[in-house]
This record gives sequence, structure tokens and C-alpha cells, in this order.
Amino acid sequence: MDYQERNFLNLDRCLIQPYTIDQFLNNETITGISFSHNYLIDIPSFVSDYTNLIELDGSHNELHNSEFLLYRNLTKTDQSNRPLVHPFLEKINLSFNHIKILPLNLHYLRFLHTLDLSFNYLEELPNTIGYLEQLHRLILNDNYLKCLPSTFTRLIQLEYLNLSFNQFQSIDIIKNFLNLKFISLN
Repeated sequence: MDYQERNFLNLDRCLIQPYTIDQFLNNETITGISFSHNYLIDIPSFVSDYTNLIELDGSHNELHNSEFLLYRNLTKTDQSNRPLVHPFLEKINLSFNHIKILPLNLHYLRFLHTLDLSFNYLEELPNTIGYLEQLHRLILNDNYLKCLPSTFTRLIQLEYLNLSFNQFQSIDIIKNFLNLKFISLN
């Protein structure tokens, strides 16, 4: 599916902190949101209202946290019941941010096809990344990764993998990926 077939909410370069946004459209019909190039340090709370998202682009901001992919921001007193907010996400672009850690439950995004986390501050990936069984494109270049988790070998659907400009000691773990059509290891 491309942008023409989706109800896509484009908020690139238009949010200024602090942001005040009312409901734009029926949140059930929006399947894509882009809020790139806004220099946001936190995700706008209204993003959690769009629960049918297939595509999310939060690139070129200053986000430190990526928990919003899974859960609605809750007060500290209401942490017990945290339902999955974006269960249908297929494509996520969080490149050019300040993300150091990914959520441990990232594998809950079971339809995830494309994940771009390039140009961040990741030093490690959670073991659960190997359970993203539908992942075809993984872009991790320009981070601080030193090794890949042992579960990485489970990503047998990968066709595109960019691991360039990291700090790997060894990447023998990827030698048996039969579906890879592109790999970059600069």
C-alpha cells in the first residue's frame, strides 16, 4: 500500500513544542502518521489515539524514548493495565533521533515489515527483536551496536539489512540469511 491508498496524516515540520492539537480526523480511519523534522523530544499524546496505524514516521526529531510504539503514555499511578496501542504497525521510521533503548516487548508488533532506526544511539538490541517474524527491512546503520542478540538468527524473512557504521566485533550470526537481497556492513 502506498500513501494514495491510505488516510495519511502529514505533520512534517509543523509541530512546535509545546504542541496543542485537537482531533484532526476520525482516528479510526487514519492509517499513517508522519511527524518528522519537528525536533520533538516527546511523542505528541494524540498519536496514541490513532490505533489503526500501519505506518509511522517520527524521523528527524530528538526522541529519546520509543515506548510510545507499544503503549499509551500513562501516569505513574496507572501503569498496571497497558494495552497495546499500535498493534497493526507495518512500517516504522525513527531514524535521526536520540533513541538509546528499544522496548523489550517490541515483538508485540507482529506485523512489522520495515524498521528504520538508523542514526540513533543504540548500543544493543533487545533479544525480542528476533521474534519479529514478518520483518523484511531492518536499517540500523550509524548507531553504536557492538553485537547482535542470539535471536537475530530467527529473522529469516529479512531481505534488506543495513548494519553499516556500528562497532561490531563480529557479525557471523548473519551468515545463514538465505533471503537477503541487500546487505551493507561498511
